Amino acid sequence: MTLNNIISIFRGFAKTHGQINTFFYGDPLKFLNKKDVVYPAMVLFLSDGIKISRRDKLTTYPFKIYIIDLLHTIDESEENMADLDSDLSSIAQDIAAMAIDISRKNFEFNTSGEYSGAFLENQFDDLTISFCFDMTIGTLFNSNRCQVPDKSIIVSPKSLVYNPNTTTIDKGIIGSSVLPSINSGRDTIIYSISNCLGVTIDRTTGIISWDDTVVVGTHILTITATNSISSISTEYTLIVNDIPVVPTYDYTTYYYSSSNDGIGGSHLDFFEVNGDYLSINGELIYIN
Repeated sequence: MTLNNIISIFRGFAKTHGQINTFFYGDPLKFLNKKDVVYPAMVLFLSDGIKISRRDKLTTYPFKIYIIDLLHTIDESEENMADLDSDLSSIAQDIAAMAIDISRKNFEFNTSGEYSGAFLENQFDDLTISFCFDMTIGTLFNSNRCQVPDKSIIVSPKSLVYNPNTTTIDKGIIGSSVLPSINSGRDTIIYSISNCLGVTIDRTTGIISWDDTVVVGTHILTITATNSISSISTEYTLIVNDIPVVPTYDYTTYYYSSSNDGIGGSHLDFFEVNGDYLSINGELIYIN
């Protein structure tokens, strides 16, 4: 992690904080010479030399952070000191908490979160008040020299394969594909899929999923894997079969009068239906 990375992190803190309107890196005296500054402002200043420990593989950056605001006269004798003191110290606590939080998530960015600060009334300008606090940021490095990433080693993705690449299901069945294999070209891959109602793809893993809204038919899905150089595509076939409707019957008894078949005697007295069975003249017949 470089000094520019750290500055970008603190610039992000200022941008996301609801009260800070201006961020500046550098000498606070130079900042106060700027015009059209919107307060409250945050100034990040590297107050001392950078220290590098090859034994610990650690670079430390000692910063002074200024939270600056304008003084406003409430009446001829009273200023808004109490409110400003409270606001500035609260903002400082927020920035320190943000730094602690990101150090827990990023092993290259480290701070104990401990800081000391003081109010500096009229140090830079008769109309400003600032809260200044010190914070040391440590960053790890993994080698004895600075290495610039070699973009030339990244190549186009190749060999995007789903095995199997066809799935057959009945309508209403939920499921997913296998994990595809791919030569990523030594880069991060982002997956996308052609539009099909009820079908989605995990943009990170490439696993295709479908829900119970996919319509009956054969769906030829186009999957594209993209890295920072180019992309590659393949097809996946999803076949959705219709489910035949099996009629169901309530228990019902139908009575018929005997009729002469011309030979002698009646050929049907009655039949009844119960679920999947038909009973004719008392004889049970399976009809499913």
